[in-house]
Amino acid sequence: MDFKPFENKTTDYIEYLQIFVFHELKIALRSKVDIEDYIHFELKDTTVKSYNEWVIAIRDDDVKVWFNDNKDVINYFKDNFNHKFQPKVCVWSDRNKTDYFKEKLQDAFIFENYIAKWISENYNLDLGQYLTPEGQYDIGENALGIEIKNDTLIKKYGNIYIEYQEKSQTTNENYVNSGILKADNCKYWLTGTPDQFFIFRKARLLEIFNEEMALNQKKQRSMRGIIFKQIDTSKGYVYPVKNAIANGDTIPMDTMIKEIKKRLGL
Repeated sequence: MDFKPFENKTTDYIEYLQIFVFHELKIALRSKVDIEDYIHFELKDTTVKSYNEWVIAIRDDDVKVWFNDNKDVINYFKDNFNHKFQPKVCVWSDRNKTDYFKEKLQDAFIFENYIAKWISENYNLDLGQYLTPEGQYDIGENALGIEIKNDTLIKKYGNIYIEYQEKSQTTNENYVNSGILKADNCKYWLTGTPDQFFIFRKARLLEIFNEEMALNQKKQRSMRGIIFKQIDTSKGYVYPVKNAIANGDTIPMDTMIKEIKKRLGL
């Protein structure tokens, strides 16, 4: 079996199984691998670094032996991948993260993979996720310039939350620009769940932000029904879905992809 550096850019089961087995035998120093433990396995950037170093200097050792001796377990993992066993988001060690944050990060990763697969299968385009801190902080979420937000509350409340500032911890004094105010390659804002999601041009969301902020400062009512919100670590505005659709501010997937292909010269 071939072992390649872990990139976290595919939905291939073997990539995740290989790094999990490596973690169990080489880092956790377990005497055997229980495949059910994968469900609670936390993939860290330090594990990825160690694994990729091991791949370069790979030898015949217990990891390779495990894959030779456990064909039935490998097939079981493969058959249940994307269902019982999900692809794992890489948790960066750049800052402390709560269990709630990690859970939401994993949910967002699964949704982003869903959108990536949809775009690949239906439009033959690679989303090109940036999966390192340097990539996401300095460039954007992906090569196509689509900000992808997993928002399960849209269905419950009928509103879309558009973030424009954040802070990493509640104890931080100041907010920093994020979301639509972040200077990155983002051109589109896609938010929702696999069941239903909505797409906006970022430029339009910025226009709305500026118009609504001016109204808010004058204490004038929003004709769009927009309300500005501030929670523990985020500032944004809430836009009722029905109004966003009625005002023509959402766009179809086909329209977004056509514009992306035109921009890329495809």
